[in-house]
Amino acid sequence: MSSSTEPRAALVSVEDQGTIMALIDVDKDNTGHEQLREAFAQTQEVLMRVAQYSQPIREVQMICEHPRQIIDLQRQITDLQTKQFLPPQCDHTGLEQEIQTLRNERDEALRRPAAPGTNEDLQQELDDMTRDARQSGEEVRNLRTQLANALTLAARAAPAAPQAPEDKGQKFPDSPDF
Repeated sequence: MSSSTEPRAALVSVEDQGTIMALIDVDKDNTGHEQLREAFAQTQEVLMRVAQYSQPIREVQMICEHPRQIIDLQRQITDLQTKQFLPPQCDHTGLEQEIQTLRNERDEALRRPAAPGTNEDLQQELDDMTRDARQSGEEVRNLRTQLANALTLAARAAPAAPQAPEDKGQKFPDSPDF
């Protein structure tokens, strides 16, 4: 389409819209010729001014869409800023898999004994060692008691050791002279 035949549009202020609507709403039968001419002149002036600043419709549509694009961009900016201040969202799937692997290994280790043999064998061995330790303790106490009794009896039964007479200047016949 050429620019001369292309439909054109203009943005009309609220005041200018009121002036145009006043002409449309005029009751022609009850309005005087002078008032009608005055309303017509004002409306014509408004339409001339609007026509002077009219643009092809496609350009007006672009202008009308422009605020919507600005609003969409502002929303995107707000969303990005909001996300910037939110705590980071971490992907914990790797950690959760490692934790689950460790749990599985722990459960498996609990199912099998720590040493060769069965748990019953280990329990029996522990019971035997505990019983042996008690018996050894009792034997040690008995041996200490027997030793104490033997020492007491030995001390009583031993004859008193002969004591040498005190030397009062006497010489014994068997003793050598010095």
